[in-house]
Amino acid sequence: MDASDLTVLHVLPHVQEIGNGIVDVTVDLAIAQAAAGLSVVVASGGGEYEDLLTRHGVTCIPLTLRPEGLLESRRIVRRLRPSVIHTHTLKGLALARATAGGIPVLNTAHRDLGRWSRGMRMAHRVLAVSDGIAETLGQVMDPARITVVRNGVLGGPRRQPLLDLPAADLRRPSVVFVGGMYTHKGVGVILRAFRRLLDDEPGLGARLYMVGDGPDRAQYQELATTLGIADHVEWAGFRRDAYAYIRGCDVFALPSLEETFGLVLAEAREAGAPIVAAATGGVPEVLEHGRAGHLVPRDDVDAFASALRAVLLDETERIRLGKAASEGLDWLGVDRMHRDVLRAYDSVLETA
Repeated sequence: MDASDLTVLHVLPHVQEIGNGIVDVTVDLAIAQAAAGLSVVVASGGGEYEDLLTRHGVTCIPLTLRPEGLLESRRIVRRLRPSVIHTHTLKGLALARATAGGIPVLNTAHRDLGRWSRGMRMAHRVLAVSDGIAETLGQVMDPARITVVRNGVLGGPRRQPLLDLPAADLRRPSVVFVGGMYTHKGVGVILRAFRRLLDDEPGLGARLYMVGDGPDRAQYQELATTLGIADHVEWAGFRRDAYAYIRGCDVFALPSLEETFGLVLAEAREAGAPIVAAATGGVPEVLEHGRAGHLVPRDDVDAFASALRAVLLDETERIRLGKAASEGLDWLGVDRMHRDVLRAYDSVLETA
């Protein structure tokens, strides 16, 4: 089917600019689809990205994913008669399936839902963002209904203004973490590893920048105090210019305990940052199994500290890692993701 004949309805909770990876990648995809000639509608609870979407030819309409949104969802589907409905959360998937009639419904599996993963069976096709999540879902549903479509965030207009940001002026040597303040992001690991680094190299004068926010921030600030590293840690909070911190760092660290893909790693690679990350979920795929960054075992404080120390103390290794990270990025682009999604649409429509 010609792309110009397709109408795509994306359903997600909101389009707020709060550093939510699901939202960011969906906004990128919707804009790329509109640029390719598709008729694209985003139904959500609204947010700051509506202006960007509208400027790039995407129609935004209000929809709540709570039960009271059922009637409105039915009205939207009847009015638009989309070719496909593309959902991005389990609630959105349930709402779409209840109101789609005979229209194919796809759902992108952005993360592991644990015991709720069986809910993915409601989708006609599931798009898994990594081999790891595809393998996990294959244990609870027919693998033939799962297609791997890796995330792509580079090259889209959402991030274009960030590329003009100058590197942040950080105290050196600097380690930067960007992410939510949650246990599964490994915040405790990076703080303890940094304590170990300072113990091993007391004269290094390293500084840790924690960029991001979340419900557990206060407890981790308390942990930093308990560890005696509070004077060496800067809590930057959520920053729309987080990319400037990545560009300015000596090492970018991602110690996640769980990470389905790791969009921020694509951004760190684009910035040419030396990367140290935990080998969990889709992280090894994004770092090409160690070619584009230093991988350490998950939840291993000693290994993470050793990796940070090795990179910070060796300028040649930092240069090598930064160069490797910045090479071969086409597969992490928005355009590649759009093409893969379009093929998935075509496949579903052929069998509908």
